Amino acid sequence: LAGTGATPTQIANALAQVPNGNAYVVADVRQRNLGVTKTNGFDFSANYRTNVSFGTIYANFNSTLLNHSITAADGTNFTVEQAGLDGAAFNSTLTLGTTVGENFRGQVTWNHRSGFRLLQTAGLGQTTVGTFDTFDLFASYDVKRGGLPPINLSLGVTNLLNTSPPIYRGQQSGGQAGFHNG
Repeated sequence: LAGTGATPTQIANALAQVPNGNAYVVADVRQRNLGVTKTNGFDFSANYRTNVSFGTIYANFNSTLLNHSITAADGTNFTVEQAGLDGAAFNSTLTLGTTVGENFRGQVTWNHRSGFRLLQTAGLGQTTVGTFDTFDLFASYDVKRGGLPPINLSLGVTNLLNTSPPIYRGQQSGGQAGFHNG
């Protein structure tokens, strides 16, 4: 109570209001978010689309690079640089696709998460977690027949090559161990 600026007299008067005048503990259980995070980085996106004799071809690239990140849980004492520690600092997707006529669209997407260092080394001497790359496939066909309502048939395959995420030999917050970064 003194830390909130209350005077000793105010504290004594507040405690005197307790039934029987016996207070065993005074606790401030309000939750407060005092933390501060300072972070910066880069987001980048590029798109290309062009008409060809059979329809169109297109490419999309999106990425995020965490350049700098420090945190002060108490709002004052900042940690060491966190970018690339315990989490990927670079993530990106690249999509290549095509349309054929007005009915068909197909695309493949490459998803990339960079590897990273571990702030506290995991069990069995692990100091890093590797990169994780997957490829996704998508195709759709619009059935356009006179008298029928619009019908779209589509197929999506996530992680086409069945790539396993990198192994993490430590324990994440929440008590989970095993795979990380995927």
